[in-house]
Amino acid sequence: MGHDPAPIEFLPVQEILKDFKVKQVSTHQMLEQIRDMHVQSFKRSGGL
Repeated sequence: MGHDPAPIEFLPVQEILKDFKVKQVSTHQMLEQIRDMHVQSFKRSGGL
């Protein structure tokens, strides 16, 4: 079946949020970046 995707705690989400707040990046872009990180970690763990 492969591995489960990495839990949210695996990603430095608080650091991402802090960084985006400093940069005043839109929520949409922030969510896309977090999603991309999830996809990449999922692929690395052999999920896709």
